[in-house]
Amino acid sequence: MWRKILFDKFPNSYLGTYDITKQSGLPISADLTTEDKAYADNGFECEIPIDAPEVRYIRIAIDKTFNNTKYSYTGELKFYGQVKE
Repeated sequence: MWRKILFDKFPNSYLGTYDITKQSGLPISADLTTEDKAYADNGFECEIPIDAPEVRYIRIAIDKTFNNTKYSYTGELKFYGQVKE
């Protein structure tokens, strides 16, 4: 499982927890399969509820990674929605 926890700059603005599991179903300690790598390469979508508080900053806390490492790389982030004036 790979877990992302989204907060605003301050921890009282919790935006959600998103669990992403290996497609192969193998445990974290097992090597990545071709299926797992393809799944990761395609990216993940995490929808924040429409009633979430407005935020200026996003902090991502990663609890575990597919390779069970102490680091993670983010290749791209996209945020979309409606800007309120």
